[in-house]
Amino acid sequence: LQSMGWTKVAGPYQDGDVIIWAATSISGGHEHVGILFNQDGQVMAFMNSSALLKPEIIPLASYARAIAHVLREPGA
Repeated sequence: LQSMGWTKVAGPYQDGDVIIWAATSISGGHEHVGILFNQDGQVMAFMNSSALLKPEIIPLASYARAIAHVLREPGA
């Protein structure tokens, strides 16, 4: 995404920002990706759940993994 002009942001997060969570030993060294949006004043993340084997929506604050970075689309 960065090669296509997306930029790293530290917040406040906007609808459509792409979040990349840091890799962990439990994840086999893989990062995890989600899309952020605002719902009733709370930042939510739409992501795939490996445990549930389907997409899920969670409050960003409740996800335990560290945030590696957040990217924003050019012009957003």
